[in-house]
Amino acid sequence: MDSRETETLITHVLRGQYTPQEKAEFDTRLETDAEFRALVEEMTEWLKPADASEDELGPSPSLLSDLLSKLDDEPKEG
Repeated sequence: MDSRETETLITHVLRGQYTPQEKAEFDTRLETDAEFRALVEEMTEWLKPADASEDELGPSPSLLSDLLSKLDDEPKEG
């Protein structure tokens, strides 16, 4: 398995999008290959931002009401 295939395998498993065969390969290599384990740890850190929920990445739930409140507070021109 080349490095690209290895990274694809790790990505599939870490993202929960794997086949039974991929999971078996991942588990076997995780137990027997120190370099593979190190790459899994590295990729786990690298993928953490992608795992953040939409709420964590999106605007505050109160953003719209806060903006509307500020608009209401501004003086109106005549």
